[in-house]
Amino acid sequence: MVSWDQDGTVLEDLGNDALVQIGAMRMTVPKTELRRRPSTGSGQARKAEGGGATLEAATSAQTELDVRGKRFIEAEPLVERWIDDAILLGHSPLRLIHGKGTGLLGKGLQEYLKAHPFVQRVRYGNADEGGGGVTIFELREPTG
Repeated sequence: MVSWDQDGTVLEDLGNDALVQIGAMRMTVPKTELRRRPSTGSGQARKAEGGGATLEAATSAQTELDVRGKRFIEAEPLVERWIDDAILLGHSPLRLIHGKGTGLLGKGLQEYLKAHPFVQRVRYGNADEGGGGVTIFELREPTG
């Protein structure tokens, strides 16, 4: 957030505003007050300030996320942050690579996406898109 010079996480798109969490505090702020932190590089992790959590660094043009080899509990926060970034940047459709494996990660992510308020048209990829190892989905158009 520009005026506070703090890192936060966008929790919800509210049209011209966004619900942002900074530490334990949540607030609604105008999107004009938000700035993307420079990336440390695609696929690299960085330490979140003020905490010990490791977050996947997002790039400004990322329309694809690879979570192969992760458990759902590890993948879900990465997917949530990726969706937040995509909403702010207007990216859609998105391609989520989860691999085939036992199918549990793909199934869990599909259920999560179908229940997400900003996601619509969730499907496994066609054969030329990666088949059952990827999920393709679109974001709803922002209202307001």
